[in-house]
Amino acid sequence: MILFLIVYGSRIRTAPPNQVMVISGRKHIVQDPETNEVHTVGYRLVRGGRAFVWPLLESVETISLELVPVDVEVKDMLTDDMTPVSLSGTAQVKVRSDFAGLSIAVENLLSKSRAEIADIARDLSIKHIYAVAGKWSAAALQKDRTGFAQSVQHAAALDLASIGLQIDSFVIKELA
Repeated sequence: MILFLIVYGSRIRTAPPNQVMVISGRKHIVQDPETNEVHTVGYRLVRGGRAFVWPLLESVETISLELVPVDVEVKDMLTDDMTPVSLSGTAQVKVRSDFAGLSIAVENLLSKSRAEIADIARDLSIKHIYAVAGKWSAAALQKDRTGFAQSVQHAAALDLASIGLQIDSFVIKELA
């Protein structure tokens, strides 16, 4: 009995509230809480809790739900009036915590480090900064930095959501 308790206890894994354990190796039937669709997946998600992991059958990896700061720097982007403008800012991104977002993030980001996630978010954000800047004049950018930042955040949100990330904020530090 004592040996059973020791073996059982050694297979219990715990995830803090800021992480999701991805336990893979066995098929699980899950129901999407938003659409009530039923899917068969080869993993189960444990967010901020504990679970028993079957020896030899299952393995555990974690994905962080913490904010990842992303420094963005763009030089000589052209505005609507063809004026070159340079910008530096910071975006705060994190893995989506809803069921659909976590499923997408597990598929796209599970083996990625925080630095790799930041690089992916930086590349997507820069593309959207260029796209949004092309619709604004240089004077409008200088006058309404917050509005421009919100436009970039809104534009980048869809692309980031498609890989399992969400952007919580985007702040322009310097605009020249």
